[in-house]
Amino acid sequence: MTKKEFQNLLSELSERGIRPGLDNIRKLMEKLGNIQNKIRAIHIAGTDGKGSVGAFIAGALYGSGYKTGHFSSPAVLEYNEMFTLDGEPIDDNTLYSMAEKVKLAAEGIPVTKFEFECALAFLFFYEQKCDFAVIECGMGGLTDATNVIDTPLASVITSIGMDHTAYLGDTLEEIATQKAGIIKNAPVFSAKQPMGVCDVLNRTARSHGTDICYVTEPKLVSYSYDEMVFNYTSHRKLHDDLILNVGGKYQADNASLCIEVLDFIGELGYNIDVKKISRIKRPCRFETVSRSPLIILDGAHNPHGVQALCDNFAQNDHKSKLLIMGVFKDKDYHKMLDIFSRCFDAICAVNAFGERALPSHILAQEAKNYFDRVYTAESVNRALELCESYDVTVIAGSLSYLADFRNEILSNYK
Repeated sequence: MTKKEFQNLLSELSERGIRPGLDNIRKLMEKLGNIQNKIRAIHIAGTDGKGSVGAFIAGALYGSGYKTGHFSSPAVLEYNEMFTLDGEPIDDNTLYSMAEKVKLAAEGIPVTKFEFECALAFLFFYEQKCDFAVIECGMGGLTDATNVIDTPLASVITSIGMDHTAYLGDTLEEIATQKAGIIKNAPVFSAKQPMGVCDVLNRTARSHGTDICYVTEPKLVSYSYDEMVFNYTSHRKLHDDLILNVGGKYQADNASLCIEVLDFIGELGYNIDVKKISRIKRPCRFETVSRSPLIILDGAHNPHGVQALCDNFAQNDHKSKLLIMGVFKDKDYHKMLDIFSRCFDAICAVNAFGERALPSHILAQEAKNYFDRVYTAESVNRALELCESYDVTVIAGSLSYLADFRNEILSNYK
């Protein structure tokens, strides 16, 4: 398969849209020999934090000497990053070879793009003889294509909030029911959750004869916008002076969930060095990409994530803050604007990428209900010109457009 043929294939599959359900992926995986059940999978669901928790787990595992695959979506900087082996994206030749095999197996089965990508990830990790595979749900859990795994090594639930309501439900409890669908007869680890969510998760776990280990509170020792040191006492041991080379206070919570999982894997007889999480960088997750002017990229794209982002800034720090925001029209952008307005002095509306993008002029019009200073920009350069007038600029609202801003900033700013 050539690059052009692969791109055409993805385009054709994209036209099938989103179709939650497991019938087609089960048929496809049966054709491939149900290889998803022949790998040690750590299966992750949740609203926010899946990518970071997955990256921390995978990083510590391959940093400890175990061959580790990681499937994560959507791609932020380049397509191949969705499928990594020991932290490195799949190379083009291997990607096209895997795609050809999955395409042949999928003949006569109307799989979606995401189902195809899931199968490709399972095949890649199986053929590479991975010791572990970290598999992230795309959306939900119960009917997510990744849930074709019969029994994972562990099920992991990150923070649950309101998102994808058209598919997952209109309440936290309904959404939690979908996320809890990945719980099987295997150990379960969860971030801190609202009471109603805990009730759903606990009930589901009991029905499968398993228990849930919830994270406790990490203790920050020091914090800056691109590094933190924290202590964490897991349910198994005390961990002192853990270093994360990422920004965002919420990452200490994500890392704590990761540590609970790693301590469990260690008890199975594997030699795991949890401090290897320090090697992980998270592009576009509270990432400082310029210091003069100070510019931070963050993938917050729902109210829950927006609040976690804003919690990094003290309300009385007296620094002027600009928000550059693009968003999808199916997101709760009114609530997002409301939360952002309590933290930022001004907003610049830009266009996110794709058919789901909310036009910048509509976002700007809505933003006037929350902000006194509202700008619009039709280009990356025009939006970045505004940064010079503010102490801090944060670019957020959707992962879809951050790569263009990141590339421009890293090329032209310090």
